[in-house]
Amino acid sequence: MEVPNSYSLALEVFEADPQHWGGAYVDDDGLLAVAVAHQSLDAAQETLQAAGITKGVKLVKVKQSLTQLDAQQNQVAEVVAAHANQVSTFGPNYKTQSIDVVMNSESDSLAGELRATATADGPVVNVSVESSNPTPAAT
Repeated sequence: MEVPNSYSLALEVFEADPQHWGGAYVDDDGLLAVAVAHQSLDAAQETLQAAGITKGVKLVKVKQSLTQLDAQQNQVAEVVAAHANQVSTFGPNYKTQSIDVVMNSESDSLAGELRATATADGPVVNVSVESSNPTPAAT
């Protein structure tokens, strides 16, 4: 299977130069979609090929780099630390180029505080509330 191997190799490339990459995810076609930021697609392709990534990859041009996503996540983490009992999970979403936050319960003030961490040119902060009454599985 190409995706796990390609992803492992891509991680090494991302760590070496995070300002030019926006992460990766498996797309709907089962390809590894590599987010390319602040460089040409040709330059990105050359870098990936030099790293041994030659098959099963699709390049996607994005505005946010891993450096920007990490900085935004750190700002969100400061807010989450003060409200840890209200947040289930948070982290980057490489497909949407955002920071996703899932809260345990509704809190307009916390949601507003989380969204306010976003800068005009930085990643969006998406806030949702996990369902407290999941739909039972069909039998």
